[in-house]
Amino acid sequence: METYSVGNKLVLRLFGRSHDESVGCVLEGLPEGMEIDFEGVSRAMELRKPKDGIGTPRKEPDEVLFEDGVVDGRVVGPVTIRIMNRNRRSSSYDGLDVTPRPGHADLPALFKFKDYDVSGGGQFSARLTAPLVAAGAVAQQYLASKGIRVAAYTRSIGNVRDSKDRGFEEAEGSKAFRTRAADASLDAAMAEEILAAAEDGDSVGGVVGCMVVGLPI
Repeated sequence: METYSVGNKLVLRLFGRSHDESVGCVLEGLPEGMEIDFEGVSRAMELRKPKDGIGTPRKEPDEVLFEDGVVDGRVVGPVTIRIMNRNRRSSSYDGLDVTPRPGHADLPALFKFKDYDVSGGGQFSARLTAPLVAAGAVAQQYLASKGIRVAAYTRSIGNVRDSKDRGFEEAEGSKAFRTRAADASLDAAMAEEILAAAEDGDSVGGVVGCMVVGLPI
């Protein structure tokens, strides 16, 4: 099984591809005995799901399975997380081996990896953010036990930019908006920017702001 890893004290190893049966990860370095809030992980996965009209049409239940390393809700070793891929339509990607998508990893991946599977973007698909979100939710729970909180919000999408200096609670409150903007007016403007690009057969990029509070000095 092909894996990709990141981290030192807390090591994350991703596995799977967009159109495999599943994607997942292994987390090594969590303290033994740490209690995992499964509902908190599920809430994070709900936030990840695309919103109607402004995200991918692919719908997945994204049920997080803790396959190993957790007994009675507590960490006992390296934690294996698996998420099944239910909505796989490989035919939608026919022809990408000869016509790579602009802005995607298709072209460099086709040159670099002889076995690269263009179906769904392979190991470079946004589908791999599913186990990243699940692992991130677990990591945030550990940080929270140390008094450290993390929040993020959308600073810009296309030409729509948030020019204000936002506080932590505003960043946390962005979860209420589908674009994760810090307020309702920006949320509406950012959504319109996405829809306008889609109408033209195009896409837009964005910038995310992240805040961490409670770190030791």
